[in-house]
Amino acid sequence: MSSKRIGRRSFLKMAAASGLIVPRFARAAAPATGVLGANDRLVVGCIGVGGQGSYLLNLAKQTRPISIAAVCDVDRTHMEKAAQAVGEGVATFRDYRRLLERKDIDALIVAVPDHWHALIATAGCAAGKHLYCEKPLAYSIGEGRAMVDAVRRSRCVFQTGTHHRTDPEVREACELVRSGRIGRVRRIDMWMWANPCEPPTPNTEPPVELDWDFWLGPAPKVPYHPKRCHFNFRWWRDYAGAYMTDWGCHMVNLVLWGIKGGDQAVPVLVEGEQKPFDKPNLYDCPGTQKVRWVFKDPDFELTWTEPGPADEKDTHGMRFVGTEGELKIAFGKLQGWDKQWRISRDGRPVPTADVPRAGSRPGDVTLPQIRTNMANWVEAIQGKATLLNPVEIGHHDATICHLGNLASRLGRSLKWDAAKERFIGDEEANKFVTRAYRAPWKLS
Repeated sequence: MSSKRIGRRSFLKMAAASGLIVPRFARAAAPATGVLGANDRLVVGCIGVGGQGSYLLNLAKQTRPISIAAVCDVDRTHMEKAAQAVGEGVATFRDYRRLLERKDIDALIVAVPDHWHALIATAGCAAGKHLYCEKPLAYSIGEGRAMVDAVRRSRCVFQTGTHHRTDPEVREACELVRSGRIGRVRRIDMWMWANPCEPPTPNTEPPVELDWDFWLGPAPKVPYHPKRCHFNFRWWRDYAGAYMTDWGCHMVNLVLWGIKGGDQAVPVLVEGEQKPFDKPNLYDCPGTQKVRWVFKDPDFELTWTEPGPADEKDTHGMRFVGTEGELKIAFGKLQGWDKQWRISRDGRPVPTADVPRAGSRPGDVTLPQIRTNMANWVEAIQGKATLLNPVEIGHHDATICHLGNLASRLGRSLKWDAAKERFIGDEEANKFVTRAYRAPWKLS
């Protein structure tokens, strides 16, 4: 029995050759002390400790050898709650720049709204900190490129917070696709339920515990509304890209893992359409959205439907369509399923027990088994592991989602030059590759 396991050394050779990942990620050094020893503490500052930030803080507390020394949030309530969760001795900050001045902090966990990712991450790289940054990597394609360049200039180990590659059943599904259980993949479909729609309500004064101007940062100055910030920032174009970037990044990350050579695959054409809700909406996210991407080397098509097809409109998932069957991944197990994935042929489900496991046949592909994205990040800093989602992969995933949003917003086909990261013959579209910041903010 033989199988093709993508080991650390093989992965590095492949990634370096592609230009996506540079070999230094295998043994990235800490800023001043070299590779983190197995028994050394990794002193961390957490920036953004609200919803997802509080989850990551608790995950970090359970991950050795992380020691949380500081927490930072422009919302004092979040900051104080996080400090209480960490315990005595933790420092608190409202301004991330003051936290970055701490020479004893080795690394940052960043879980702020999307429009802040690039500013904080590039400043963190300049300060010599390792970074764990939530997905999507950046608010725009141009910001993502700036983050990639900042990481490459620095000695930091950067993990993108896209975690589904650590799910054992999702990994198993991607292994089956890579091992040819459904033949050659020609198309992958993704679907999501609808963006939210709420009746417009008046703006209010910001609460005393929130520094609203700082929360806005580089985004346009607007009056405060309680549903512009915290969790709901996702549905406003000034700060994020709605479900396309919120959940789309997770799905695209798996699409590219399940396709041979996927992390190097680039779209050459994207087309989309969207429609607003048929009633007034507080948010400015679309009511419906359809996108199609065309990839080359390898050749396949990718689609996004929101809300999903009639039989999927209340779920979210993805389907690999091959020449010998289909494999569907559902996020959250469905009734009657014994796995998060299911293979079907000729419209009929194949019992999972009848699907040969990946690694059981010559030429099969197995993928890295990673405990958690956070643990993998720490092990990469220690020089013991290769990053599962380095900045280049985070940028690649987010770029595909941004392209989908731009094509559907403009309502036409766009040709993409991945090498130049520019649209071909479409200067209107190129204006959206990045955006100007509100003064005085600028990238490091």
